[in-house]
Amino acid sequence: MKEVYSPLLKEAYYEMRLPSGFQIFLYPKPGIYNKGAFLAVGYGSLYERFVGADGNTYVTPPGTAHFLEHKLFENESGDLFESMARFGADVNAYTALDHTCYYFTAPDHFYESLGHLLQLPILRAYTEAGVASERSIIASEIDMYLDSLDYRSYRTALSALYPKHPIGQDIAGTKESIESITKETLEVVMDQFYVPANMFLFVIGDFSPTEMDRLLESLPPFYHEARPRAKVLIERDESVPDETLLVEHDETPLAVFDYLLKLEPIGDPVLAFRRYIKYNLILDVLFGKGSAFFEDTYRRGILTDLAVEYHYGPGYRYISFSGEGRDPTGFRTKLDDLLAGFHQTGVSMEEVERIKRKTMGQFLMGFNSINHIAHTFIAFYYRQARLFDFLDIVESMALDDFMNLFDGSYVFSTIEEESAWTR
Repeated sequence: MKEVYSPLLKEAYYEMRLPSGFQIFLYPKPGIYNKGAFLAVGYGSLYERFVGADGNTYVTPPGTAHFLEHKLFENESGDLFESMARFGADVNAYTALDHTCYYFTAPDHFYESLGHLLQLPILRAYTEAGVASERSIIASEIDMYLDSLDYRSYRTALSALYPKHPIGQDIAGTKESIESITKETLEVVMDQFYVPANMFLFVIGDFSPTEMDRLLESLPPFYHEARPRAKVLIERDESVPDETLLVEHDETPLAVFDYLLKLEPIGDPVLAFRRYIKYNLILDVLFGKGSAFFEDTYRRGILTDLAVEYHYGPGYRYISFSGEGRDPTGFRTKLDDLLAGFHQTGVSMEEVERIKRKTMGQFLMGFNSINHIAHTFIAFYYRQARLFDFLDIVESMALDDFMNLFDGSYVFSTIEEESAWTR
């Protein structure tokens, strides 16, 4: 068992890898009321194409990872979700781009709920009839998303920016793609990805490090089995959008808009994570609620809200500027001007230090929540980064090179009333 210690937090977590490749991470939090267990699987919505352990190449429909997440709680007696809830557990799951996570938090009966959680990759109780029934449920979920103007604008821009990469597809897929998902599709994915070497368990709560022994004893034999995992096939999408301006008309008092800037992907995971932190610091300086850009555009009525995010992963990297306001054309013009001249203006070191302190403070505040710790740990794990590295990188980050940070192609999508658009 290996200890990973943070001198700043004065906290540690412990990790153990079994010969099968399965890992357990234990994060003791003395005095915390709740306990949590998070079973993470290295299979997300991006993993549509892969080479299996049998040497065959598989192509699965968009939305398969999300579909499987929905079905995995089924068992012969009903629903594992309900079984765990009877022990007082708060149970949930989510599908991300690069992983799926099943988890619960509970003040009591921890090991009873953990036993159910660990059965999820083993039982495979879903049926063809259940799969058919699930299609209509997820189709309704997709319809609900499409009712959101924010969602429609963002998805329109992203699919135009990445027409040849799975990032351009929604995690839930489409109503057409989920019609192709069968019980056999789910079985293939389970065989290739839901294997011990491609999974780990993160446990957090009022435990001592010696709890690792009991966690090991609680594992079913499945987790000790060495099974090969699939190799994911994701290629870069180097296409340049044919259209950069995408306009849809709908009844809305304020225009909804998304400016997505496509950047060159970074292959080195260490450099990619450092660049992720660097961009987040710079973007907060430039576009945060206290920035000159936001205050000026807000005061002029150009926008009423703005969210800026940096995204990266296998074969993709982009920045999203999503907001709403009365003048999408004015927003796009001001943003183009700022990005074009940024390599000359840069940002002041005073502003950088202020944002660094703010970022570190927000990160530290998150350590009061076991859910925040777990979800951050899992997200960083799949970026090949350690939880405690974040603070050290932020503190040591030197923002003195501003060349080529915003060089790339873009798509601008907006949904607004027809009379509002001016060219």
